[in-house]
Amino acid sequence: MVKSLFSNRFHACLIQFGTWVARGACQRKEDVTMIKDAKIDLLSRALNISLERQNLTSANIANVDTPEFAPKGFEFAKELNRAQKRSGVSMSKSHAGHLTGSSNHTRVDAEAMPDKEPGLDGNTVDLDVQIAASARNSILYAASAKSVNKKLSMLRYAIEYAGKG
Repeated sequence: MVKSLFSNRFHACLIQFGTWVARGACQRKEDVTMIKDAKIDLLSRALNISLERQNLTSANIANVDTPEFAPKGFEFAKELNRAQKRSGVSMSKSHAGHLTGSSNHTRVDAEAMPDKEPGLDGNTVDLDVQIAASARNSILYAASAKSVNKKLSMLRYAIEYAGKG
C-alpha cells in the first residue's frame, strides 16, 4: 500500500507499511529520511487484520448453503498481539539505489469457529451471526482508518509548518 500524500514542502512523501519516507527536492539517496511511527505501524497492522477478518466473513457468508461447511475465524486481539510481536519480513534490495523496508503483511491463524449446531446438511454457518460480525468489523476498520488519517494529518501539519515558526 503506497499512497502519495502531499508535495508542498517535499517533492514526495509516501507511507508504506507504517514507515514515512520523505524525499527532498534534490532526490539523492542521502536526502531520504525515514520516520518510523509506532502508532501508524500498529494501526496498519490492525487494518490488515481487519481486512483478513472481512475476507473470512465474506467467505463464510458465501458458503452459507454449502454442505459440511464450518465458518472460519480468529480472535482479533490475539492476532494483533501476535502481529505486534513479529518484527515484519525484511525485503531484499536488488539494486543499490533501492530503499530498505519491511513488510507488515499480517498472516492470521484462522480456525473453524461454528456459529451453531450442524443442520441436516452439516453446515454450521449462521447468516445473522456472520452479518453482525461483518458490521462489527466494518466499524473497527473505519475507526482504525480514521485514526491513521488523523495521525497522518498531524504529521503533514508538522512537516508543512516546520520551517514557518
